[in-house]
Amino acid sequence: MQARADPTLGAWMIVKHINLIVSFCLLYQCIALGIAVGLGVSYKWALMGQRKEGSWNWDSSKYNRNWKFYTAVTFIDLGAIGGSAYIVWWYRLLGCKIGKDVCLWPAGSDLSLTEPDLVTMGEGVCLNKKSGVVCHLNSRGGFTLTAIKMGDRASCRALTKVTGGSGMGDDSLL
Repeated sequence: MQARADPTLGAWMIVKHINLIVSFCLLYQCIALGIAVGLGVSYKWALMGQRKEGSWNWDSSKYNRNWKFYTAVTFIDLGAIGGSAYIVWWYRLLGCKIGKDVCLWPAGSDLSLTEPDLVTMGEGVCLNKKSGVVCHLNSRGGFTLTAIKMGDRASCRALTKVTGGSGMGDDSLL
């Protein structure tokens, strides 16, 4: 008796192998992302610690050296998680005080919170595309850090910036 050929067997084997490859890729991505987040948070706390308001000189302070090194070794693509709860979780891990229902860069942005542990955001805050929150000021070799407080439901439209020493009240729009 002669065996019959199954014309669908080859297609099913290809689909099975493709599913296996995709599953391994997804598993690898999840593990790699977990490692990247763990390293990014560890680097921040090991190199920078808790930031404090104050002034430092570029040529005599190790804070500035550590900050530049930290920005060079942090390799998380924040643009991919903008507008999601994941970016809020990321900044909470870095020390930012963030209320409920906060939306950070829903349309994407190449900006980030450079000093998240000096920023306090109330509930319902929204930062739109390319809106920045920057707690530092560079002036004539001096580097100054000041905290920023954003009230409940404060919103920054596209291409706006909140700088150190300033803040936004409840229901304010920039």
